[in-house]
Amino acid sequence: MVTDSTFLDLFAVISLDGRIALNTSDSIHWSSQEDKLILNQAIQDYDVFLMGRVTYEVCQEMLATKRCVVISRQSTIPGMTGDGCTLFNPEKSDFKAFLAQFSAQKVALFGGASIYRWALERNLVRKIFLTLEPLIMGGGISLTGSEPPWQSLDGWLLKDCRKLNDRGTLQLTYVKEVSGD
Repeated sequence: MVTDSTFLDLFAVISLDGRIALNTSDSIHWSSQEDKLILNQAIQDYDVFLMGRVTYEVCQEMLATKRCVVISRQSTIPGMTGDGCTLFNPEKSDFKAFLAQFSAQKVALFGGASIYRWALERNLVRKIFLTLEPLIMGGGISLTGSEPPWQSLDGWLLKDCRKLNDRGTLQLTYVKEVSGD
């Protein structure tokens, strides 16, 4: 059951220059096979998937049997769409109260950039699973959609770093530092 202490686990694949896509219509075709395996494992392990509309359109088929929540500024009240996903507008409703209605143990955040930024700014993320692909896009959308594309990870600890393949793809896991007060 989702409680106040439940936070989101953020999943993202980025290029060496911090980009998640070239543009809003770009899929993750450029990510490695190993990253796709991580994504498929997350789909098996998580109960609810939170994302923006564009990400949902890219992931819709692979998440067909899962509970999806699509963050949408156009939705006035939370509600189901015809394809089984739930729309949620964070400007119109309380997110924690909304999320509490799901009997979920694990909630994955799949993006895109504005959704990542929204969740990070509200301290809703407890873990970041970041796949770093050895390529440079030279432009495009950064992880949080803000420029410059970097943000400080103060308060986050690198918990794990694994080399996924011979090309140099890395899986980085960050956890939110728990304060002692």
